[in-house]
Amino acid sequence: MTIVKNDDQEPSRSDVKRVVVLVMLLALVATLGGAVIGQTLQRFERGPLHLSADTVGTMAIILGIPSYIQPFLGAGSDLFPILGYRRRSYFIIGYIIEVIGYVIMARSQHLTYGSLVGILLVIGFGGTLVGVSMNAVMVRIGNATGLFGSMLALQSVVPYLLGLTIAANVQAYSAQYLSVETCALIVAGLLALRIPMAFLIPERPISHRGMSEEHKRQAKAADKIKNDANKLALAKALTSPGLWVLLGYVFYLIITPGINIQLYYFEKGYLLFNDYTIGLLVKWSSAGVLAGLLAYGFLSPYLTMRSLVWGAFLMDCASYPAWYFMHGLWAARIILVITGFFGILYGMFLNTLAARATPKGLEGTIYSLIAAAIAFAGNLSNKLGTFLYDYFGPKSHHSIIHGWNMSLLVGFLFTVVACLFIPLLPAWTKSNLPLKAAKEIEQAELAEQTG
Repeated sequence: MTIVKNDDQEPSRSDVKRVVVLVMLLALVATLGGAVIGQTLQRFERGPLHLSADTVGTMAIILGIPSYIQPFLGAGSDLFPILGYRRRSYFIIGYIIEVIGYVIMARSQHLTYGSLVGILLVIGFGGTLVGVSMNAVMVRIGNATGLFGSMLALQSVVPYLLGLTIAANVQAYSAQYLSVETCALIVAGLLALRIPMAFLIPERPISHRGMSEEHKRQAKAADKIKNDANKLALAKALTSPGLWVLLGYVFYLIITPGINIQLYYFEKGYLLFNDYTIGLLVKWSSAGVLAGLLAYGFLSPYLTMRSLVWGAFLMDCASYPAWYFMHGLWAARIILVITGFFGILYGMFLNTLAARATPKGLEGTIYSLIAAAIAFAGNLSNKLGTFLYDYFGPKSHHSIIHGWNMSLLVGFLFTVVACLFIPLLPAWTKSNLPLKAAKEIEQAELAEQTG
C-alpha cells in the first residue's frame, strides 16, 4: 500500500534548511531586480509621464489590487491543490506571470500611464501568487519551530547586505543610464532564474498513485475530511473578534501617513540631490535596516507577544520626529540609518504578530488576510502622506519644506492614537512567553480559541 504524503507532520531539520536556502536565493534575485528597475520607474513616472506625488500615490493604490485579494488566493492555495501541491504550483504559476509582464513592458514601444498601470497589475498579480505561497511555507515552519522571526529577518538581511555593496551602485547606474524597457528585460531574465527554486519548497505531494481502488477511495475520503476541517477552522477563525481587533490595530498602524513617495520629491526639489546621489543613499538606509535585522534575528526567539505589540507602536511613533532633521547630505545619511533601523523593527514586529495569529493549516488564508490589510493600508498611507505633502506644500503654493514638515507632524499625531487599540487586543497578545516557547504559545492560543 502506498502512503499518502501530506504536510501535517512536523517540519524536519532538513525542511528548515531548505526554506532558509530558498529565502536567501529568492531575496538575492529580488534585490537585484528591484535595484535594476525600481528607481528607473520612479524617474520615468516623474519625468516623461510628469506625474505628481499625489498621482503616484493614487497609482500605488490601484497597483495594490493584487495584494488586496491575497486572502482569496491564499484560500485557493489552502483548499485547492494543483497537481497535488498547495504551494509549489502556485509559486511557479506566479513567476511565469511575472516574467510575461516584464517581457510585455520590455517590448512596449511607447509606455503611457494606462499601459504602465496595466502591465504593473499583471506583474503584481504574479508576485502576489509567489508571495502567498512563500509566506505560507514560512509561517507553517516558523510557527512550529519558533523561528518565524529569524526567517523573516533573514529574508530582509540579504537585500540590505546587497544594498550596502553592489545593489546601490546597480540602482544608481540603472536610474541614470538605462531605459525602462531595458531594465524590464533584465528583470524578466532574473525572475526566470527563480522558477526552478520551487523545488526547494519542502512540500509533500498529495498523491494516490499505486493504491488499490479501495485504498484510493479511503484516501480521497480522508482528503475530503481534512478539507472540510480546514473550511470549518477557517470559518471559526474569521468569526473570532480577536482576529479582527488585531487586524484593526495592524491596519491603523500601517495607514498612518507615509513618506515613501514624497521623500523622492523632497530629495530632488528641496535637497537638490540627483538620481545618482539618491541611489547611493540606499547604502545608508541599508546600514540601518541591517542593524535592525541583526538585532531582531538574534533577539526574536526571546521576544514576547507583549513586546511585539508595544514595540510596533513605539517604532512607528519614533520615525516621524527623526525625519525633521533631514536638511543636507550628511543629515540625510544619518537619518536614513536611524529610520531604517526603526522601520525594519516595526515591520518585523507586525509580521511576527500576523504569523502568530495564523492557525495551523490556514497559513495561506489568514496570514494573507493580514498581509492584504497591510498592503492596502500601506498604499492608503502613501496616498495620505502625498495628499498632506501637496496640501501643505507645493500644490497649495507653500514651500516644499512646509509641506514636508506638516505631513510629518500630522503623521506623528495620527500614530499616537493607535495606543487606544492595545487594551482591546486578544489575550494571547499580552503573553510574556518568549517566541522560542513555540509549543506553549500554540497551546495557549488553541485554548483561547476553543474556550
